[in-house]
Amino acid sequence: MIVGIQLYGLLCNHDRDIKDLIPAIRDAGAKFIEPCVSLSGENSMPWCFLPKERLEELMPFIRENGLSVPSCHIRSANLLKDAPEMKRLAETWGIRCFVIGVPSFDPAELQEEAFRVRETAEILKEAGACLLLHNGKEAMEHQIAGRSAYEYFTDICLGALKMQLDTGWAEAGGACIPEFLAKNESRIASVHFKDFVKPGEDRADVPIGSGSVDSRNALQFGRANGCMLVVDQDVYNEFPEDMLRSLRYLNSLSNMRDHSVSYLNILDTETMEVRVLKRFDHVIEAPNWLRKQNALVYNSEGRIFRFDLDTLESTQIDTGEAKFCNNDHVVSYDENWIAVSAGSEKVRGSRVYKVPLTGGKAQLLTEKTPSYLHGWSPDGKTLVYCAFREIGGELHVDVYGISGDGGEETRLTREGFNDGPEFSFDGEWIYFISTRTGLMQVWRMRPDGSEETQLTFEEQNNWFGHISPDGSKVVNIVYRKDQLLPNEHLSNMHVELWMMDPDGKNHHRILGFFGGQGSINVNSWAPDSRHLAFVSYDVEL
Repeated sequence: MIVGIQLYGLLCNHDRDIKDLIPAIRDAGAKFIEPCVSLSGENSMPWCFLPKERLEELMPFIRENGLSVPSCHIRSANLLKDAPEMKRLAETWGIRCFVIGVPSFDPAELQEEAFRVRETAEILKEAGACLLLHNGKEAMEHQIAGRSAYEYFTDICLGALKMQLDTGWAEAGGACIPEFLAKNESRIASVHFKDFVKPGEDRADVPIGSGSVDSRNALQFGRANGCMLVVDQDVYNEFPEDMLRSLRYLNSLSNMRDHSVSYLNILDTETMEVRVLKRFDHVIEAPNWLRKQNALVYNSEGRIFRFDLDTLESTQIDTGEAKFCNNDHVVSYDENWIAVSAGSEKVRGSRVYKVPLTGGKAQLLTEKTPSYLHGWSPDGKTLVYCAFREIGGELHVDVYGISGDGGEETRLTREGFNDGPEFSFDGEWIYFISTRTGLMQVWRMRPDGSEETQLTFEEQNNWFGHISPDGSKVVNIVYRKDQLLPNEHLSNMHVELWMMDPDGKNHHRILGFFGGQGSINVNSWAPDSRHLAFVSYDVEL
């Protein structure tokens, strides 16, 4: 993920040479800057809009510091008249996007300006450049023909420009960000992030992630759609600390989990009430619910822990040489053993081991790597797992079975990317997920690999189908199809839990939360087939 810095707020708040700002931006980890540039006419905001001559003087210095200028906001008295100058800047300096605002709220004036936009866009196209439309608060609030002025002007320009969505001003102007993103998915090319101490204040005055604006949906959208992502803070109370905090927050949301906190939760699937058991100041993942003990098992930082539901305290389980445990682990039905997917000091790739549930020596079950365990048959004789194997010179990801004591593995699937296999509690079925029909969907098959049947069909990625102990329902985690690739299941995203009958009927949404990877990777149903454990996450700096 690449994030840049909008110069507006920095130049507004800090009386220093712009050359002092550029190295600080580079050192903070930003990859580009987005300046405001005055092309022609009277400049009413000289402190933040650079004359085009000054920008060109700075371009060699900007490049020497490893930064680029892919886009800039422009102030123009006549857009069409200035089009040749924008084309020259694009050809000379590689600027690809010129950003304008909604010029008026009068429909007749907007129709005239739309003509100039369309003509300008044709000229810029010759240089591989384009126009973007930025929104202010008023452009979202003001309605024309049943749409915001921002959407109305985009519409009448007939594809000549795309949107640069300012999430702070959009929310302040009354927009629901997730709905706006979904509605305008194909038109948004750039996303600006702002945050406010209180909703809709006049200036974005705090680092992103520390105020009232929820940036998570917009970040996921921008990452999935290849948008330019820009920190756009109007007021920097502390420089460069505010800029650093904004960048850290956005990077943490993009699956860097250094700043994640975890919440271990129980969902009542009848009342849909969620009870938070405990907050952790680090990442925990993938709870298994023990059937004979009032406890859960989870992994964290490469280790396995038992979580007592009476005391709400955790105790580490010794897993021997399996020192680097991931979030794919299963407890045997007799609860004498736990099988883990883990690396060791000698082999860091994930292999399957089994260890006494009370802790002790680890027994290696799979020699090949990577192997990610998900299921154990009720009779204890077979484990099933997802494995990456090279077959015929090509990499295949399939479901495999192996004896509970190790030995030769048996390939059970042969189409698509297959993951997450687990046995039904009667041993009659293996539920698994596969991309063989396009998106990730829940399937089931017999333990010998026969009768493969697709159970979910929605236009979304359905991951990890977990069947309840009584066999009456299946829960899975859902990612929107535009959030990621079908074979990805990432952390720090808005996700949903869906539930269905064991044959795939009555599939419906039951809960939305912030989570993803680690939330519900393995079966976490309670013995009563009513309650479900899962992990949600947040990012705190």
